[in-house]
Amino acid sequence: MNTVTLLADPEAIRLDCIHPSLETITLVVQTAAARPMCPRCQRRSSRAHSRCVRRVADLPWHGVSVKLELHMRRFRCQNSLCTQRIFCERLPRVVAHYARKTVRLNAALELIGFAVGGEAGARLARELGLTVSPDTLLRRLRQASQKESTTPSVIGVDDFAFRRGRRYGTLLVDLERRLPIDLLPDREASTLSAWLSAHPGIKIVTRDRSKTYACGITEGNSSTAQVADRWHLLKNLREALEKLLKRQLQQKRYRSEQRSWASIAEETEANSYLERSRVRLLPHLLPGKSQRRSNSIRPPPLKLP
Repeated sequence: MNTVTLLADPEAIRLDCIHPSLETITLVVQTAAARPMCPRCQRRSSRAHSRCVRRVADLPWHGVSVKLELHMRRFRCQNSLCTQRIFCERLPRVVAHYARKTVRLNAALELIGFAVGGEAGARLARELGLTVSPDTLLRRLRQASQKESTTPSVIGVDDFAFRRGRRYGTLLVDLERRLPIDLLPDREASTLSAWLSAHPGIKIVTRDRSKTYACGITEGNSSTAQVADRWHLLKNLREALEKLLKRQLQQKRYRSEQRSWASIAEETEANSYLERSRVRLLPHLLPGKSQRRSNSIRPPPLKLP
């Protein structure tokens, strides 16, 4: 039977036998390294000291839980200058030191936790044959996030409210991975400068127009480039456009009002001119008065002898 596919690291361990039962499958495994390495001085040793047995959980088979029974050895360090006198064999690709679960089982639990969370992840793991609590899944997620936390080169700095109008803090975001990396208890320059001093290697910091953050970044690391972030640039552009459009609309409304008042004035003046003309021409348009005037102008009749 080829057992290479059953083992996490066939070069470090070998399978001796399998003990199946109704609830659990136990794999009896022994280490295969002839001269393991001391974890402190990194020197190999062949002087065996004693033996020990570790029982760790592994990935299930078709919903049946699997246990690894690791028969391991302790060795004496042959380096006289090393402070580690006795050490146990290390299996980094199989199980971590003092761990109760294998590396691949922890990876599967982390994947479940990141996918569905604590409570739902525990229910899903139970259906897959993995016995784990929601707190354990959340602890795996915290450990995984701590392992991946490295000092970024480009970060974003902005304030946020613990309680709006009363207490504010500072949020630090890794812009390359788009993940929050830390929360500061306030938004003072001294707090930000202390954080930057404790995390060297940051090259670019994006921020808003706050002078407090500018002073804190300069005090923490004077060589760090400071740029305005995209959100605040777009916000400033939107506010400038709103002011420009508001001013243009006010001027347009003022011009339209002026034109309306000018048209009203012109119409009033035209009406008044027509009224004056009508009053001036009215006597000439009356028929009786014109006839009397024409009669008065007619010469007297001639008298025949």
